[in-house]
Amino acid sequence: MSFGSKGQLCLGLCQNCLVRVQPLYLPCGDVAQDGLCLGLILPEGESPRKNLKSLIFFFLFLFFLQASKKLVAATGQQCLPLSIDVRQPQTIAAAVDEALKEFKRIDILINGAAGNFLCPASALSFNAFKTVIDIDTLGTFNTSKVLFEKYFRDHGGVIVNITATLSYRGQALQVHAGTAKAAIDAMTRHLAVEWGPNNIRVNSLAPGPITGTEGYRRLGEEASQFDMIPLQRAGNKTEIAHSTLYLASPLSSYVTGTTLVVDGGSWLTSANNFPALLGIASSSAKL
Repeated sequence: MSFGSKGQLCLGLCQNCLVRVQPLYLPCGDVAQDGLCLGLILPEGESPRKNLKSLIFFFLFLFFLQASKKLVAATGQQCLPLSIDVRQPQTIAAAVDEALKEFKRIDILINGAAGNFLCPASALSFNAFKTVIDIDTLGTFNTSKVLFEKYFRDHGGVIVNITATLSYRGQALQVHAGTAKAAIDAMTRHLAVEWGPNNIRVNSLAPGPITGTEGYRRLGEEASQFDMIPLQRAGNKTEIAHSTLYLASPLSSYVTGTTLVVDGGSWLTSANNFPALLGIASSSAKL
């Protein structure tokens, strides 16, 4: 997260965003890659257009260490890169401790760790299915619970979980990711109910096909598929950034326990013919 030279808020931490700091919104959309989750720290009473500090948790430490330095140099803001494994609560706890030591507060958590590929259930290994559940579902719970215990319980906060629409129609070739993301949507509702009295809002954001993202490149999106989307196009990373900002900001101060779908209506109309889709699937998934 950073500001461009025109002072516009950016939630972008995908590879392209971090490498090319631009004068306008630095778009996001790859928040679901490489175990990434974000924390936004704003001093109490301050406008989000100044004194922004950002915190990055990830696996690819050396790359993001360089990227964080570029963000600091380009924006003059603070950025603390930390390496964690969302499957291991102890690494999350250590990172949160370090962040609180540095910034004294954490106001927003965006859970985006994920793993995905196309594979029929019959070819999916037991370990491949478990790995996706561990990263997506358990990772979201682990990070949320650690932050709740260490800060949010007493100070309140906002959690945004990046999910998907895969489970809405039982998307073919996606039983692993669809199951994991459906569980996160359920978790969103449960935590919103239980943690609401602590002044914690919890919501999900479910993107559709978003251009320029790793998922878009890996999962075989083609321009011809956009004809089936009601809005006739794929989304872009800035649109996901705006939607995430809405859920994370006071603009949604009375919104909790819900899922914001940002997909141009694609889940309503996109193809879901299992035999036809088999041609673009992995023959097996062995992790």
